[in-house]
Amino acid sequence: MEAGRVVDLLLGGIISVHVDEKLVADDRLDDLTVINADGSREWTQFTHSDEEDALGYSTFTTDDRGLRLDRLVAAPVADRDGPGAGCAS
Repeated sequence: MEAGRVVDLLLGGIISVHVDEKLVADDRLDDLTVINADGSREWTQFTHSDEEDALGYSTFTTDDRGLRLDRLVAAPVADRDGPGAGCAS
């Protein structure tokens, strides 16, 4: 996925790719951040587990795997109010 987005960068479809870089404090969606040519932003978090029911209810209600839902939502909100304040919707 990351390599494909870097190709998009070379082709001009996006203007910036950030791989495994926290752009705001407590960034939970830091695996791949893309800033598109139109100014919009995309965040991707890659998560893997061999456990059965790996994305069960507790995955998003506790912070054992860093995926607590309120913290996941807080990252793009912090970006919107910070470095991404001028980006397109």
